[in-house]
Amino acid sequence: LGVALAQQRSLQEKRNSRMALIAQLERYQQSQHILETRFAQEAVQRTLGELRQAQEALAIARIEADRYTSLVEAGAVARQLADEAVSRAKQAAKFVESKQAELRRQQTALQAARQGLQLDAARTFSFPQIRLIDLQIEVVDIDAELLAVATTIAELRREIANIKQQLSLQRLATVKVPTTAVVWSVIHKTGELGIPLAAGDPIVKVLDCTDVWATALVAERENPRLRVGQEATVRLLDGSDRRLSGIVRAIRGGPGKVEVGENVAVPPPDLVRNELAVDVQLHNLPEDFSAERFCGVGQSVEVVFRS
Repeated sequence: LGVALAQQRSLQEKRNSRMALIAQLERYQQSQHILETRFAQEAVQRTLGELRQAQEALAIARIEADRYTSLVEAGAVARQLADEAVSRAKQAAKFVESKQAELRRQQTALQAARQGLQLDAARTFSFPQIRLIDLQIEVVDIDAELLAVATTIAELRREIANIKQQLSLQRLATVKVPTTAVVWSVIHKTGELGIPLAAGDPIVKVLDCTDVWATALVAERENPRLRVGQEATVRLLDGSDRRLSGIVRAIRGGPGKVEVGENVAVPPPDLVRNELAVDVQLHNLPEDFSAERFCGVGQSVEVVFRS
C-alpha cells in the first residue's frame, strides 16, 4: 500500500507540473493569437489608407480626363493628350479595384485570425501549439494511470481491512487432555493468518496409553475358532521375550479389502491375503509403554489364542 501511495503521489506531482506547463503554453498561445490579430488589423488599416489614396488619385484622374476631353472637343489640345488622360484614369480605377480586393482579403484574414485560423498558407502549428497538444495527451495518460493506481489502493485497503478483521478474531486457547497421552498427529496446523475453527472441529489426535491393543492377522479359515472375549497371550518380539495377557475385543474381516463406511463392494487387489484382523486388548501393560515411547505403537508381536 505504501508503494502504491508513493506512486500515486509521484503521478499527481507529474500531473501538476504538466498542468503548469499547459497553463504557461496557453498564455503563450493567447499572446500569439493577440499579436496575429493585431498584425492583421494593422494590415487592414494600411490597405485601407492605400485604398483612400488610390480613390483620391482616381478622382483627380477622372477630372483631368474630363477636362482634356472637353478641350479636345473645343480644339484646344491634341487628341493624344486626351487619350493619355483617359488611360491614366482607367489605370487609377483598376488600381482602386485591386486595393478594394486586397482590403477584402485582409479583412477576411483578420476575421480568421480572431478565430485562431490561418488563410495565407498551409496551416502550420507553432511550437506552443504543438507542445500544448503533446502535454494534453500526456495528461490524459497520467489520469488513466492515476485511476489504475487508485483502484489498486482501494483493493489493498479492502484487503488490509479484511486481514485486520481476521486478526481481531484470533484467540489463544489452551488445549487440555483429561488423561496422560501423547500427540500422535496435528490435524489443523497454523498458517500466516491462522485457521478458523468451528465448535467440535478436531485439532489433534492423541494416544491414550491406558488403552493399548495388539492386532493379529489370522487366516480366514481360523474364524470358527475365534470369539470375542477369548483369552490370548501376546509375546513381544523386541528381544525381551516378554508375554502380556489379553482378551479378544474385536474381530474384523477383510483387511485391505473393505474400508469402514464403504457401501459398495470393490474387487480387492490380487496380493491381498485372506485374513482376519483380530484386536486383543492388553492387560498389565509394562512401564516402558509410556507416552514418551508412544505407548509402544508399532512394535511387532506374536499372538497365541487360548481355545
